[in-house]
Amino acid sequence: MLQKNRGFVLLLSLCFVDYAYAGRSAELLMYKKGDFLFDFKVDHKGEIFYVKNANFLSGNPLDQYSYAQTTWDFTSHARFGDSINSKMTLRERARWGETRAILTTAETVKIADVTLDEHQHGFNRLVPFFRKIWVKFSLNDAFSISAEQRHYLKCGVFPFELGRGISLGAAYATAPGILGFFTDNSIDQYAPGILLHGDITTKYGLGYDAYTAVLQNLSTSVSKNTEVVYSNCYGCPSIYRGFGTISYILAGRLLWKAFDEKSWGKLTAEPYALLFSYPDNKVEYKSDAAVKLGTYGFAVEYQGPQFELGFETAANAGHQCVRTWDRNYITASRNTTTAALEEVYSNIFAVPVDSTFSSSSAKAQVTATNKRVVDKSSSGTNFNEAAIGTGEIVSATGVTTCTLYNGKYRFRPAYRNNFGGFMMVFDGTYWIQPKELKISAALAYASGDEHPNVILKNAEDIEYTDTYSGFIGLQEIYSGKRVRSVFILGQPVPRPLTAPYASLSSTMQQHYAHNVSGFTNLIYTGAGLTWTPNGFKRKIKINPNMLYYWQASPSKMYCLLATPETIDGQLVGGDTLEQDARRALGLEINLLAEISWLDNLQGYAVLAIFIPGPHYKDVIGKPINASQYKEVIRTSRYGIDYNSYPLLNNKAAFALNVGFEYLF
Repeated sequence: MLQKNRGFVLLLSLCFVDYAYAGRSAELLMYKKGDFLFDFKVDHKGEIFYVKNANFLSGNPLDQYSYAQTTWDFTSHARFGDSINSKMTLRERARWGETRAILTTAETVKIADVTLDEHQHGFNRLVPFFRKIWVKFSLNDAFSISAEQRHYLKCGVFPFELGRGISLGAAYATAPGILGFFTDNSIDQYAPGILLHGDITTKYGLGYDAYTAVLQNLSTSVSKNTEVVYSNCYGCPSIYRGFGTISYILAGRLLWKAFDEKSWGKLTAEPYALLFSYPDNKVEYKSDAAVKLGTYGFAVEYQGPQFELGFETAANAGHQCVRTWDRNYITASRNTTTAALEEVYSNIFAVPVDSTFSSSSAKAQVTATNKRVVDKSSSGTNFNEAAIGTGEIVSATGVTTCTLYNGKYRFRPAYRNNFGGFMMVFDGTYWIQPKELKISAALAYASGDEHPNVILKNAEDIEYTDTYSGFIGLQEIYSGKRVRSVFILGQPVPRPLTAPYASLSSTMQQHYAHNVSGFTNLIYTGAGLTWTPNGFKRKIKINPNMLYYWQASPSKMYCLLATPETIDGQLVGGDTLEQDARRALGLEINLLAEISWLDNLQGYAVLAIFIPGPHYKDVIGKPINASQYKEVIRTSRYGIDYNSYPLLNNKAAFALNVGFEYLF
């Protein structure tokens, strides 16, 4: 997965790769003989980035970063007329001086009975990789089909998206989101898939695409089928993963060219639908949920001699089924008396015989006696907070008898989140001076909601079937089409949802707010100018944009305490309030500029500023990751001085990206 900062780099890069270099072509090598054509080209891009306050709007000197990076693409393309085509792109991307830019996938580690957090390893070498590699052939020619309609089959690793790439984008294994930054050049790898496309009728300009892709296959070996992933699923028929755990996409669309006339312009329409299956989803624990996501939508584009218009809308369907789960795991804890590390249960508590069970009760140690009681105890939500037997407490002074109790939320029931998100986007362009000056405007809406699996007060708040109303885009990397965004649409400016209340039990999952990104829980409007003067020797393009953003669904205000307090045995440095925070996120102003120095040498620059709106004043100090939560409740280092550590604030964010691209 791409790292957070790297995703923002891709967003900045997108603003020019898609904007400035579309349609450019420069072959380093070309060979042609009859119907056979082969070409080879090399594309090099070097760039420098500086970003301040964009991650947390904190105004803190730690909330900034800067680096240089280079990207090399080596592309070969071979084709035999219209019968068969193949393409291959080998990419090498590196940040200067960063030796761990390429990371392995995250894996969990288990020592004895203790399950540790996920970890990764990095490579300190320049490692090239295949960005795309595919072959496409004509079914008409392969099967000697004599028909006016042409049909093609494409297999391999290649980009595919629906509409503008909001419902389904091409950002395989890069985009963050509630289930899971940009256009073509910014994505390091595409998903492996198969595409069948062709004509339905040439007379009326109607075509089709049928696409499938495999995103993750956990059934490639017997060892994966027999991996123990459901040992804590008390309602599952087996502890083993089983066969058929494959994450895939099925998508289809119609492509209709209503008309394409010089005097009228061009009108195209695209109705589409997709199905996404994800049987190995993670809510709290690995493989504890399964997802079936459906999206259906419609996109239309008009390009005329004087103006352009575009519109797209889509809605989600489907569900996420969360499995029954025993939240009790063996973890490592430091003994408060001896300071030694010992194994304890995460959701089973040891209560002395002369005491009563409460939220401050100590977690039970993993001893032979306690383990026998725990292993024989009954499962189910009816047994939450129930006494399960007589155990023991081992201390430096000896062994004492106790009663073992299940935690209040040890057993999680099965529940279901139905998907009901919706989005629409409308934009247009008017040419003030043909081929030289144009003005664009955009208006968009994407529904939002609180995260369906983040507990804010009590587990019972989410553990029932409900509808999640936020729009879910799959592999979505949208940053605007006619009015471009640098900050909000593609990260990294934070857009936190409601933080869990201070009264949340310390044994529950997280105490920080979920941070959303991309095209969800968002309303924005904006305008931009594009000036391409004809009177200069070198080709120049200047594109300023201005956008204002709001939350579609409000989140709660947050209050940072002047001094941390201990509430019910838990240290608290801030708390969520019942009032809704104001929805206005703020104003983004950006400038995209490009100049053609030589025939195949392009220079560019991106300058952007984000001015936070009143929403961020209402949520100052809200933690949006585990490190920030620890800092909020810390008393020995900074107290609650958010100017000493990068906590969420309402300071302006800046970004600068300068670079060049050379096509050999």
